[in-house]
Amino acid sequence: MFYFKFVLTLAICVTIVSCFPADNSYGEWNSYKTDYNKQYATPDEEAKRQEIFNDNAAFIEAHNRRYANGQVGYRLAVNNLADLTNDEYRRTRLGLLG
Repeated sequence: MFYFKFVLTLAICVTIVSCFPADNSYGEWNSYKTDYNKQYATPDEEAKRQEIFNDNAAFIEAHNRRYANGQVGYRLAVNNLADLTNDEYRRTRLGLLG
């Protein structure tokens, strides 16, 4: 009986832990929204912006690994534009047609 309870408890714990992202993207996203006072009109818009943010954060991380290896000469960092796609950035900030 003890073994069954132990295995059941372990399975529940694993299930609960697996519901959370393996990386810290959720915490980074909330920090980003707080730091830059970001608010979105709908939950769908926020989900879209979070996905874009996560993609951009991964790009920044990969670039900074290349910087650490001496492959590029500059570092990147998250800023207030990290929830925009490249096309959105070009259209809204550079005035270019996407």
